[in-house]
Amino acid sequence: MLARALLISALGLSLVGCPAGSDEPEIAAPSKPVVSRSTSAAVGAMAGAAPTVAATVDGKAPQLDACGALLDSNNRCGPVKELSAQIPGDVCLPEGVVEPNSASVEHLAWKTFVALNWPVTPQGVPASDGPLVADHAPGGHAVAWETWRSPPELLQLLRANEGMVSKADWSTPADLPEACNAKAGSLLLEQTATVSDAVAALLPEVTAHVNGGPAVDQNGRPVLVETRMNRTMWDVVVSGGWYEPGSSPRGLQFPNNHGDTAYGVGAMAVQAAWVILDAVEEGDASMRVRTAYVYQEGNEHRSAVCDEVLVGLVALQIGHKAAAGDDTWVWSVFEHSAVAPLDDNGPSREYMFQTTGCAELGGDVCADVVPGSATEAARCCPNTDLHGRLGPKDRLSDDRTPTHLTRLDAWTDSSSCTEHYRKALAGTPWSNFALIGAQWWENEEAETLQFGPRPRTLRSLVLEPWATRWVPEGQDTVSSCIGCHQAGDDGVFFLKPLRQAIAADAEAPSQPSEGAQAEPAEEPAPATPAEGSDQESASPSEPTSAPE
Repeated sequence: MLARALLISALGLSLVGCPAGSDEPEIAAPSKPVVSRSTSAAVGAMAGAAPTVAATVDGKAPQLDACGALLDSNNRCGPVKELSAQIPGDVCLPEGVVEPNSASVEHLAWKTFVALNWPVTPQGVPASDGPLVADHAPGGHAVAWETWRSPPELLQLLRANEGMVSKADWSTPADLPEACNAKAGSLLLEQTATVSDAVAALLPEVTAHVNGGPAVDQNGRPVLVETRMNRTMWDVVVSGGWYEPGSSPRGLQFPNNHGDTAYGVGAMAVQAAWVILDAVEEGDASMRVRTAYVYQEGNEHRSAVCDEVLVGLVALQIGHKAAAGDDTWVWSVFEHSAVAPLDDNGPSREYMFQTTGCAELGGDVCADVVPGSATEAARCCPNTDLHGRLGPKDRLSDDRTPTHLTRLDAWTDSSSCTEHYRKALAGTPWSNFALIGAQWWENEEAETLQFGPRPRTLRSLVLEPWATRWVPEGQDTVSSCIGCHQAGDDGVFFLKPLRQAIAADAEAPSQPSEGAQAEPAEEPAPATPAEGSDQESASPSEPTSAPE
């Protein structure tokens, strides 16, 4: 069993490399870049102001194209010369290239990952030193995405301000529950699954494949999950009143990078998975570590619980509304290399979510295991929900039987992006992450044999552990970020439960004085849609996706 401390070293990965030979020419002047189908002035303006740091390149630098990829190599990643805090607005395509391919989308994913994990000042300004010297102590600088807002924070601000929230409240910290005894704005974690209880109750037919109990690490601790939205998404939701009861978010359209005239990057959301740690060795930079407050509301069985803990980041799922792929969401999934093996060679060491000593069990034993049946016979069943959703008496701090997670999609680094970015990020927690995959919707005008989501499936082991099925040949994955979130409000699921919570607040009886009667709550007026939004109901066949 893993010691309950952060003792994680970088794992050596079997990567398909694209090494630069010694005969490669010096770097040539790049050609004029083309961003998707048109150049975004906002992106270009912001890119010039974003801090960058040089990355070490072994040997003679190869010739790169305008997107930073190797020339004449199907846009594969070359050795990374520079790391930038600028979030790219879209897939970068060199001149003469019309449509994205998997390599160009993976290149976008890594550039985005670096920018989102760039340390920022308390004012949200990217630090000039960059990720190579980021302070990874529990009380150190936040990184960019950690300053974004969460749906629970939006709900708390709405409740605190009688339903009045503006764009300016982006910078207003949300108060934490009294039980936490912590300053406003601290990291609060309440959820143990990619789908919240509220979403699971409202959309059971949509979330059936991903709904369930927590993934549990080898220390018996559940994964903790949070969702955050960037400022572009916040501005649209708040200014359009899409959270208000009576609004009709099926007409909601989040902007891509071209429509995002304020920030030039398009709507984005992330979903992060954290594990609870007991200690952190001084100087250990193998994982992104934060101090967090794990909160559970009180109920008829117990009082509210709020525990201060250390947590380490193990997965980051990014949804990005971009012009590439016919104006839909681009998804990328990153995981820490200590989560589980990336290939089929089996564990050569202990991993966080793979039980050592487990014999391979098939569908004849595991297919009918009921969630919540954490029996000794079922503990080695791969990708099987042993615990089910937490009950009213359960506490997050309770020890649980570890879950045994395995990858079902073959993993390769055919673009070489993971190899080269890991080298450029050496010495930081981010060098221990791998891009599990990037999914986008292929443009219907593309002249290829495949149309629709590419790749067909994409799954984070710790965020969608139960999105699998047993077939005669064994276990298969049914996880598709795009396929699932087509049912959302332009790809997001958090608006419907948010509206329900606000409606419940409005209908709740006030506390009248003795002998007085509470006035009935008025029916809320429909919200005014955001400027530029499509008033027509979105077609259910439209491909959209974004984190919950």
